[in-house]
Amino acid sequence: VLVDDELSCLEDLSLALKGTANILGKFTNPLEAVEKIRELQPSAAFLDIEMPGIDGFATAYEMLAISPDIGIVFVTAHGECALKAFEIDADDFVVKPFCPERLAITVQRLEKKLQFRNSSETENLRGAIHRQIVRNKPVRIGLWQDDHLVLIKISDIACCFMQKAQRRITVIANETAYHCNDNFNDFLEKINNGQLLR
Repeated sequence: VLVDDELSCLEDLSLALKGTANILGKFTNPLEAVEKIRELQPSAAFLDIEMPGIDGFATAYEMLAISPDIGIVFVTAHGECALKAFEIDADDFVVKPFCPERLAITVQRLEKKLQFRNSSETENLRGAIHRQIVRNKPVRIGLWQDDHLVLIKISDIACCFMQKAQRRITVIANETAYHCNDNFNDFLEKINNGQLLR
């Protein structure tokens, strides 16, 4: 299913996916898309992020709560949202303007994931990830190292701090320094697993 509040973007995405994916539904209203998930049973949802009422992240949470196996692909003009996208276990993140070749790679990734869906090991793993998502307590978190986004296990974080002269948080994990631009208190709440002392 495809979800974008701008009809022109929705049609562009539909056209770009033509021939590589079977589109079960196209929605400009994300709430309507969520309501149709049980009926349509899609393998994946391609979601815009910036939408009125309910954004793409909240839409993804709602869809995953209904269908834990659904693949989530964010398609957005806001590249800075990649960090949060991967925190909720998105399968891919495509930046607008996109090309059909890039979307074809995404569809191939989703197809590979579907091939392993029926194995019990994969089911158990997906279930564990889903429980983490629903509780909003991710196992990993996206952090920046220079200009690269890196996924780090929260349990590997040794310490974090913010200097008064800076607006970003420095995070030490696996003897490597990363940074994050979150609010410090929000960041601590996000990673709190009982291992860190303030």
